[in-house]
Amino acid sequence: MEKRKIEKILLGNLSNIFGLFLISVVLFLVNFIFRAEAETFLLILSLVIVFHVSKADSRLLILAAIILLIYSAIVLAFFEDESYANIIATQAYWFLVSGVICQVIEFFQERKG
Repeated sequence: MEKRKIEKILLGNLSNIFGLFLISVVLFLVNFIFRAEAETFLLILSLVIVFHVSKADSRLLILAAIILLIYSAIVLAFFEDESYANIIATQAYWFLVSGVICQVIEFFQERKG
């Protein structure tokens, strides 16, 4: 019994660490390699698929959105760079959308089974 609990905790933490790693990679790609809106959309939409398959906690996507919104406000308030703040806010929006999509998928899966 204890061994199962430990395995569940470790596997849950590994999937969350994997989720955080993916969020970091996508943020890097969006900010430094892919600048177009369509590429950003496709990258973040791919997170929905990967988070669903890997069973990572989808709340991490919503947390990333909140952190990006706070960062956007800081950029706007202290650096007065409205264009960059808007880019960050748009990324936050996509992370929020992907997190909500993952939550809806999880809701319907739990409801079925």
